[in-house]
Amino acid sequence: MVERPPAIMLGVPSPGQWRATMAVDAISATVWAVAHGIYIEPRGAEGAYTETNRNNIVRAALNYDKPIDAIMWIDADMRFPADTISRLWGHGKAVVGATYRERQEPYRYLGKFRDAVDEEATEGLKPAVLLPGGMILVKTEVYRTMPVPWYK
Repeated sequence: MVERPPAIMLGVPSPGQWRATMAVDAISATVWAVAHGIYIEPRGAEGAYTETNRNNIVRAALNYDKPIDAIMWIDADMRFPADTISRLWGHGKAVVGATYRERQEPYRYLGKFRDAVDEEATEGLKPAVLLPGGMILVKTEVYRTMPVPWYK
């Protein structure tokens, strides 16, 4: 039996317009992922309420006509390298993501690491108890165990 390649929905919840730089990064990441054997299904949801947009994308992933293994959440204003999706998928975690700084002073890192010593580390996978939602990969099996709505 031949195993199918992983399938990831690239989910972009937004209140409206995407930044052009993010769109170019998303295209680059999609090309990189496909070249490395990952099927990508792009899905955007536009509206004033982020939680509604996210719930609509989860619903689409769980009801898609092919099995979707994970949702790669990317906020419409993010910047990221082309290998981001494949790197995060490669960790094999149910939930894995990137931390990043606030856009306003004092520019703190968003999210919370399990160990305070990891807060200053800039590379590698670190255990976290809270991740920001703008650059995070969540396997669909996580949503299947949760009550609806997934985001409130």
